[in-house]
Amino acid sequence: MGSDIAATCAASGTDGASRGPIFVSGRQHSGNTVVAVLLGRLPGCFAQIDENAFFEHRRLVDNLQDAASRAERVFELLRLEHELARTPVQEHLRRLAGDRSQITALELYREGMDFAARFAGERFWVQKATSYIFYGHEILSSMPDARMICLVRNPYDIVASRKRRYERRERIWSTMISWNKGMTIARSLEAEFPDRLRLLSYEDLTSRPQETVRSLVAWIGEPFDPAYLDVPHVNRSETRYSLVGDGKGLNRTRVNYYVDNLSQAEIAGIDLLADRKLLDSFYPSLPHRSRRIGVVARMSGLGLALRGPMRYGIDYASRLWRNPSLLMARTIRRLR
Repeated sequence: MGSDIAATCAASGTDGASRGPIFVSGRQHSGNTVVAVLLGRLPGCFAQIDENAFFEHRRLVDNLQDAASRAERVFELLRLEHELARTPVQEHLRRLAGDRSQITALELYREGMDFAARFAGERFWVQKATSYIFYGHEILSSMPDARMICLVRNPYDIVASRKRRYERRERIWSTMISWNKGMTIARSLEAEFPDRLRLLSYEDLTSRPQETVRSLVAWIGEPFDPAYLDVPHVNRSETRYSLVGDGKGLNRTRVNYYVDNLSQAEIAGIDLLADRKLLDSFYPSLPHRSRRIGVVARMSGLGLALRGPMRYGIDYASRLWRNPSLLMARTIRRLR
């Protein structure tokens, strides 16, 4: 049966040169899902639209003693969205584990994704994972043909989107800590891997979609088609996570909408926590910067900023029991 699957996979290949994988990352509510959906329309692209966490588990998988266990765990972490490819990929990984007792988690991951793309008749694959900006150096260093797209969005709008989705959760401190860190890493990666890390502005994507998407697909090495712009607005902030959406995703209705959706205190709290140098680099002229925030609002903003770590810690503790080893590994990575 294994030979039949391999033959089917080979027969499914397409003409044209294959390309390395592309990872779509950035902070939550920055357009990652829409971009992954858009790229999935490119000819020859095998797109994984849902979140992936392989690199967050990679070290834990490598600690498994036998190759068969590593292969099964990697298959679970692939979370393949192509249903017909699941069994062939699982069998392929099992064969590899049987032949190579020292095969690593990364080798299994790459083999699994490459095989899935070939099985689907595609030339390259795209994986969306918002957390992968924190693993950017690891990914680009260990996978020399990989590229990464990092979405950049005004953090005030990110907080506004998080407020609409989860009004009761802490959103200011956690957003700004991760935005400051993520954008610092992105700038560093852009300098180190200028041809392989692409910063993509949410505001450019939604305000100048044709020009921005044309430039993006040219960077990937594919021709532009205006049909790529006709993507649904998936994963809207006013709903829970969903890959089903209505309306167009590439419009500017959510640009600077924090002005009408955040209180003056919330804006002041973000002001206090934002890395000013980064903010001035990406967003030098935000609408609220020309307005005066009152003393009461600023004091309330200070309170929000100071209470943020405690509120986040309570939420963190409530999730710790679910997977303590993974959560601790993620936290250590972010602190580093």
